Amino acid sequence: MKFDLAANPFVFLKLSPTAGVREVSDAIQDAIDDGVLSEDEAARVRQVLTTPKLRLEAELSSLLDVDRKLAQQIQNQLGRDHHAEDLVPFIERLHSLPRSNLLAHLNSKFGGDHTTLRQLFDAQEACAAGAITEAMNESREQSSLPVVTRPAVEAGLRALFARQLQGAIDGFGSPGRMADEISILTSAVVQNAPVPPERLDILLTIFGQSIEAELSRLGERVQAAIDAIRNGSMTEQAYSQLTEAIGNWLRLTTPLQKLEASKGRDDPRTRQMYETVNGLGIWLTNEKGDNVGALRVLRIAQDAFCALPRAVEQIDANIQVVEGNVLWSRIEPLMKYVSTLTDDARALDADLSRGGFGAQSIGVAKQLFTLFEQAEKASRGTEAHAQPWVAVRGLAIDLTNEFDLPGASHKLLTGLRAYAGKNPAPPALIEQLNADWMTTSDNVAFAAITGHIKAGRLKEAQAASEAAISATQSDDNRVNFTALRETVRKRRSSKTVRTFGWIAATIFVVWLIASNKSNHPPRRTTSTPAYSTHATPPVTREEYVESIPAVNTGGGTFSRTNIRYCRYQDARIEAARVEASTDSEIDRFNELVNSYNSRCGNFRYRQSDWDAISGELRSKSIQLASEGRALLR
Repeated sequence: MKFDLAANPFVFLKLSPTAGVREVSDAIQDAIDDGVLSEDEAARVRQVLTTPKLRLEAELSSLLDVDRKLAQQIQNQLGRDHHAEDLVPFIERLHSLPRSNLLAHLNSKFGGDHTTLRQLFDAQEACAAGAITEAMNESREQSSLPVVTRPAVEAGLRALFARQLQGAIDGFGSPGRMADEISILTSAVVQNAPVPPERLDILLTIFGQSIEAELSRLGERVQAAIDAIRNGSMTEQAYSQLTEAIGNWLRLTTPLQKLEASKGRDDPRTRQMYETVNGLGIWLTNEKGDNVGALRVLRIAQDAFCALPRAVEQIDANIQVVEGNVLWSRIEPLMKYVSTLTDDARALDADLSRGGFGAQSIGVAKQLFTLFEQAEKASRGTEAHAQPWVAVRGLAIDLTNEFDLPGASHKLLTGLRAYAGKNPAPPALIEQLNADWMTTSDNVAFAAITGHIKAGRLKEAQAASEAAISATQSDDNRVNFTALRETVRKRRSSKTVRTFGWIAATIFVVWLIASNKSNHPPRRTTSTPAYSTHATPPVTREEYVESIPAVNTGGGTFSRTNIRYCRYQDARIEAARVEASTDSEIDRFNELVNSYNSRCGNFRYRQSDWDAISGELRSKSIQLASEGRALLR
């Protein structure tokens, strides 16, 4: 829609707004005689200028209450093929209403920018309905026409200003430039006004209507890019097309976003677009398991929709979840492989005995080291960095406690310590590895001593005992090794070889288990987060119900829910031990250990229940670790 001041009847006929009926008729006849107006056009003009109600619109959009000589100068310029520079000098010589008409004409015909649009905006704001009503009535009295009321003038001004703004907006040409210039104006207005003026709402309502068709077209491009990704086109080009389509769409809505943000709200259309893009990211991670693709989409949304106050927090939370999923996907191969090794512990023992745990490993030990190294490097600098270390350390503990393979445990821990000497490792875990390594060293020494005793090699048993006494750093185990040495000495003195009791074995094995549940946690901690494979909270499954056993159960057979509690709590306490550092956290940790020992220290179980829960633990280790850390708070 064009706002053409030159087409105003008063300007076109070069009449003053005070012109009466006779003067109007003479001017119209002259225009007919000159061939400027046809008879039909003349009839319409005559009706407008001689009918009081219709004349109001023409009066408001003319050069009302302007000095006659100045008005004629402007009319002369408008009456020929003019340029913007021909009219700009007149702007500052006009009061607010005719100035707004001239500015609207210039913006509409020649195209303006945010500065000229702001001039129009301010001129409209300066118009006073009361003063304009008085000026119009003075003109009408001179024309012998009925006076107008202020409500009529106010209604006429609202309609006029809407036409002026529409003409100025259309004068920008392309929707993109229109949005850019209005966005700058909107920022300036809302920055300087505690409450955005009503006129800004009117401007942006008109703007929103003007871009509706183009916005719809660009929205279809966004949807096409989303559909392409949903249909499997997850190429770099597909994500680039989505980014570009969203950017073009958001460029048009930026002024609307700024206005709503100044009121503490989200622009509804932009919010709906955000929900669509965010939904694509959630669909990719939840339904397709494509966490990398989901992260790409959510980061596009994070960059694009940062102006939506209520969306930012949700985007950040979703990105955090998906980043966790991506990280877990890099750690998961190690976790799964560790769980399979418990089914073939003897093969692992054999390969560790021949090649150790490191770059020189062989067989299944080589595969274990490769997966550990990949997971460790992938998780560096993240909160999950402890997980690969915990997984291999846990396997080492199981090899001793569940499979009676202290030598394999010692080889694993030796390799982990060597790796930690060349690569960054969680400080708290280094302390644990050192403590575990010393424990397995004692277990290996004990196994060697008892092996010599069984084979009748008492001299070798005595030498191994003395070496163990010197090497051990455990006062309790030094006492045990000393007792072993003295027993061997007595056997050698009596020349009688008898089967040595295995009670000491229980001491060493239990010592390693106890080190895993120590009441003296390390002073420094490494925090490891829990990760979900869904962007929405997981649903609690009925089969994961836990039942807390009574205190002092006396070795009875536990139900599956009792066993689940004990084994889940075992995993939680392990995570809590790594986390505890302050006095209050250590006290809380000790309470947890005491409660666990009183309820889960001695029980029987059905093998099918134990195996079922072993399978659960493999998939819930990270969640249980998170719950364990939460127990300290």
